[in-house]
Amino acid sequence: MGGRPAPAAGRRACRAGLTRLRHGRGYAYAPAQDEATHTARAMITMLRRGHDHEAVLARFLTELSPDDERLLEHLLHDTGEQ
Repeated sequence: MGGRPAPAAGRRACRAGLTRLRHGRGYAYAPAQDEATHTARAMITMLRRGHDHEAVLARFLTELSPDDERLLEHLLHDTGEQ
């Protein structure tokens, strides 16, 4: 922005998690991060709000579908080998 303060709309867009891109004479807005990153960060934020991480994670696991549980096990196994 060349050292000038961002207009109010640009500042609101940044706070809303959007990236402002020049589009012709105006601007287009796009998410600053993909859905997976946004969701993962939201999950981490919620986990950090709780005091009993074990209980929160245990409850999370009991709420997973069998397919999601298998996928999580697979991801944990693959991450552990690196």
